[in-house]
Amino acid sequence: MNKVVKGLLTIIFLLVVMLFVSVKSYAQISVELSVDKNSMALEDEVQLQIAVRGANNAGNLSVAGMDNFEIVSQSSGQSVQIVNGSMSVEKSFYYNLAPKSAGTFSLGPAILELNGSKIQSNAIEMQVFSTEGESAAEGNQSPSNESVGQDERLGERGYFVQATIDSKSAVVNQQIIYTFRFFDRVGISGANIGKWPQFEGFVKEDLGEQRRFRTVINGIEWNVTEIRHALFPTKVGTLTIEPAELVASVVDDSGRARRGGSLFGGFFGGFQQVKQVRLKTKSLSVAVSQLPSSNRPANFTGHIGRFSIQSELSKNNLMVGESATLSLSITGEGNIRDISLPPMQFEGFKIYEDKPTVDIRTDKEVVVGQKIFKYGLVPQKDGQLILPAIEFVFYNPHSGQYEVAKTESMTLQISKAVDEKLSIVQANEDNKVVDQRRAIKMLGQDLMPIKRNGSGGQWKGLPIGKRELYAVVTLSLLPLFFYLLLQVLAWRRQRFEEDRGLARKTQAYKSYKRKLASFKTGQMKVVDLSNTFRAYLGDRLDFDGMALTPNDVEKKTKDYIASSQLRTSIYELLKLFEGGIYGGEIKYSLAELITKCDLLVRKLEKEIKR
Repeated sequence: MNKVVKGLLTIIFLLVVMLFVSVKSYAQISVELSVDKNSMALEDEVQLQIAVRGANNAGNLSVAGMDNFEIVSQSSGQSVQIVNGSMSVEKSFYYNLAPKSAGTFSLGPAILELNGSKIQSNAIEMQVFSTEGESAAEGNQSPSNESVGQDERLGERGYFVQATIDSKSAVVNQQIIYTFRFFDRVGISGANIGKWPQFEGFVKEDLGEQRRFRTVINGIEWNVTEIRHALFPTKVGTLTIEPAELVASVVDDSGRARRGGSLFGGFFGGFQQVKQVRLKTKSLSVAVSQLPSSNRPANFTGHIGRFSIQSELSKNNLMVGESATLSLSITGEGNIRDISLPPMQFEGFKIYEDKPTVDIRTDKEVVVGQKIFKYGLVPQKDGQLILPAIEFVFYNPHSGQYEVAKTESMTLQISKAVDEKLSIVQANEDNKVVDQRRAIKMLGQDLMPIKRNGSGGQWKGLPIGKRELYAVVTLSLLPLFFYLLLQVLAWRRQRFEEDRGLARKTQAYKSYKRKLASFKTGQMKVVDLSNTFRAYLGDRLDFDGMALTPNDVEKKTKDYIASSQLRTSIYELLKLFEGGIYGGEIKYSLAELITKCDLLVRKLEKEIKR
């Protein structure tokens, strides 16, 4: 038996020796380009693989046509194969590319410069198509069966984005509705705004929160996420609204399709992979013209929309020196917040203007609301006084005409005061009303608190003790303290509204902790942790964190993070996230990744320059 075993071992040893003796050095050096698809949507991504075979060193490698694409992420790998006694070394470079425009492009050839010689690869023709139909591309209507159905490839992808405006032309300050929609009918594990338009040249008003609903297009049901803004152009000319970009993680069933639709792959989910896609809308243009000069009323002050005005008086009968409140309410659709009225002047009255109040409704199809102006009216003489009608002039873009809304005139009956000498009302230099009936002259000296002396039966004035004095002073200062606190909070809120970057930086860590806490135990995925960390970096450093790739870390963070070790830690963590999201090798569990991420964030909080 031992002889048999020894004989087998000898044979195996001889076979191994013969195999390695016959191994050739290396195959001929070659370069090959390949992509996971030749036809793609403008909003999609393609993975390019550059395979360099037969060379340990890739040397100087360049690819023609890369300027037509944006590099989203990149990675590399190396493998060694022995086939029929021939050893081959292959080094691969992987690029996720997003096209910059629609059309037909040539990707390649790749040229490898090595040891003074040039090795050229094949070239690949890429077809990039737009997912929006012609009418939708114009940006003035919502997707319909006709516009979406013009491209059958749209249904195969299962997701797309679209931005529209309700009008391609407007006059200055006319309301335009901008609508962004994300359509999907596949599994979405996460979606974030990668880039949002700045709306330069417009005043923007949000139309409520984003909403989620379903719609049917060409007999297919789609999930729709919608965000809407009301825009008011502020200058004449052609204004451009930049593309909006959405980064989404979608379930990729392409592997299952290539395997013939395996029942077990769909049942167990083993063949489904999550891939990250970038979806981008088209840019939109608005032609803004000046208001017509013909038939323009002299008292027109620039308000655009559809409005009505109403007046209300708190009382019609009062005495000289008493006050009544006049309320003017302007209601309608348009830029309610910027509505103003000229100074009011009524004969026989002193007028004191109050701060107007605004009530904006953004949950409708357009911005509607009401602005209320209040005035204190103090009659200076008795008799019958008349408040004339008040006009509000505006331009109605729907009718293309200047229109006038006005109130009814009102009559007030003013009677003499009961005691004319004591009821004379004057306005001092500070426009403060002084009623002489309330002017009381304090005579003598303030009385001290008195207390009965129990022993002598006499009353004595006793001074306030120190403890009571401190209590009185403290209570007196409390209103001032709360007033100053409210002023500081209001100043802080105003600074955040004026400087959104400062608000993002200040709230970055709290937002990060809040997002982590929002995930229930067992429901968080690597992509969720990745998005949370990227959002923190974007907020803390005031840039687009969702678009950050590992290779961008050094360039985008070196001005804020002095420690090269921390920058390297960010790079390594992002690489771990990519491995966990795209199916690469990862040696850490999700709990360990959370710990590493949390530790890095705390270090960054101490390190990042404010």
